[in-house]
Amino acid sequence: MRLAAQLVSVAEVTSFERDEMFAIAAREAKRLENMTSDFLAYARPASPQRSPVRIVEILEHIVSMARLRAVEKSIKVERGTCDDCLVEIDPFQVEGALLNLGLNAVEATPLKGNIVLSTRFQDDRVFFDVENSGEVIPEATLSRIFEPFFTTRQRGTGLGLAIARGIARAHGGDLWVSRNEPGAVVFTLSVCAGGENGSVEEVLHG
Repeated sequence: MRLAAQLVSVAEVTSFERDEMFAIAAREAKRLENMTSDFLAYARPASPQRSPVRIVEILEHIVSMARLRAVEKSIKVERGTCDDCLVEIDPFQVEGALLNLGLNAVEATPLKGNIVLSTRFQDDRVFFDVENSGEVIPEATLSRIFEPFFTTRQRGTGLGLAIARGIARAHGGDLWVSRNEPGAVVFTLSVCAGGENGSVEEVLHG
């Protein structure tokens, strides 16, 4: 960002190059904003603020958001089975966790692949399944995938999955890889539909 700002002020820079420098600075500023948000969410997690919400509304929202990112790779994002019900959860926290899983699925899915998001309701718990048609996650990565700051991406913070699991556990549930096969990798996030559970801080930091 500093280099881009310095180059913009150079008289010899063309208007095209100046626009390119502005675009670079804006992109890096957005990346810094995302990193800062991740660090703050991990360092100062908030307790769930539960309110009644329909599961189908959350799922449809995440499907719509994932489709926006998936269109560039011609990936098909579908809403699978949805056992709709009214539950008391923190919709913003749960949506944030699911959006992380959805966008991760887009990153892991090859061109013209498929992503399916579905839900199940069992024993007062809601299970969200995010399936992508990508490659198998290597065992070495799988064993560390939920560790804070662990990432296989050049621009990742390694906090997204750790925060998502913390949100699930704060809701009395969990997050895990329930299937890991060629063309079928599934992340499952569960939450308790209501009741007492620990705080996000206790879950994230032990």
